[in-house]
Amino acid sequence: MPAKIHLFLLIILPAITFGQGWIPVGAKSNSLANAVVANTDVWSFYHNPGALGYMKNASIGASYENRYLLKELQTQAVAYAQPLKAGVLSFGIQSYGYRVYRSNRIGIGYALKLHEKVAMGVQLNYQDVRIENYDYVATVTAEVGILAKITPKITLGFSLLNLNRAKAAEFADDRFGTYLRLGLKYNISDLVILFVEAEKEVTSKIRPKLAIDYQLINRFFLRVGGAYNPPEITFGIGYQFAIGLKLDAGSAWRQHLGWAPHIGLTFDFKVKDRK
Repeated sequence: MPAKIHLFLLIILPAITFGQGWIPVGAKSNSLANAVVANTDVWSFYHNPGALGYMKNASIGASYENRYLLKELQTQAVAYAQPLKAGVLSFGIQSYGYRVYRSNRIGIGYALKLHEKVAMGVQLNYQDVRIENYDYVATVTAEVGILAKITPKITLGFSLLNLNRAKAAEFADDRFGTYLRLGLKYNISDLVILFVEAEKEVTSKIRPKLAIDYQLINRFFLRVGGAYNPPEITFGIGYQFAIGLKLDAGSAWRQHLGWAPHIGLTFDFKVKDRK
């Protein structure tokens, strides 16, 4: 790797990880500009632990994202949700970066439906950052989420990530980002779903998001979304096989950075109708 590119990556990678502490994953979620805090699927593990309280069947997913077509900016993640007699237990593993710089996250969560219209969840994550020949930081972050079904067509979601303000470095007061997210999911019809969300990192401006999920034909979905601060456009497709397997793919685009393609597979252990 050329020395200039190597130096650039060593500068930008820590900035991305320390500044965020949270790298959104899930191909469907990414295609919808990650405006999914009010959505329920196995990828809610990375967006709103409370939403998992409405999971009726066990589900597992794997996703891959290649930010800006650089292998050094790739993200792999898996998530699993297991309904219990009372509540839903969830697990997730995420890895970002490459040999010289890598950030990992392993988490466990629990969600419970408190009422037919309200569910709440909590989650603990072990996160570490490794910089070759330089530094290693490990910490624990906590998050909480709530999902409320206001009407049969309107769902409201809220999540708070890194509520304990975990530090990202021992030598300074650098901390992983603390995120507040509030969003709405509106089932316009049986074929069209609208997502609206506001995301706020405590040291940054509010990031508004908007997305639409459209079932074009039976089992085939088109998705488009957008966000601001910074500007981003997303799009993708999805196909749901009869056996419970779902394939999702798409890309995000930022003007000065380029494309960030993503792909993912999700398997529901018992097929159920979309709601």
